[in-house]
Amino acid sequence: MFIVKAAWDDSMGGCAVTATNPSLLNTTFFFTMGFDLIILIFTAAALLKRHSARTDLWKLLFQDGLVYFLISFSTNCIPAVLNVLNLNTPMNV
Repeated sequence: MFIVKAAWDDSMGGCAVTATNPSLLNTTFFFTMGFDLIILIFTAAALLKRHSARTDLWKLLFQDGLVYFLISFSTNCIPAVLNVLNLNTPMNV
């Protein structure tokens, strides 16, 4: 259920990661990316569709939403791809 398990380490004087679940971490990353992509597509479709309420406020809201989800999707791609590549153990935390 949990992505990271930790236990108290007396020698370190703090918690240390004992186990990770990379498959659940991958699922979390790709679920977030998928959600952002769906919202990005819906926002782009609504922005491109012609409708009668074409005020500057609606245009601004759609464009800002489009930019936000584009940035969100792009920045979620980086850790998702690095996690799939499984370069080293600390990347799974």
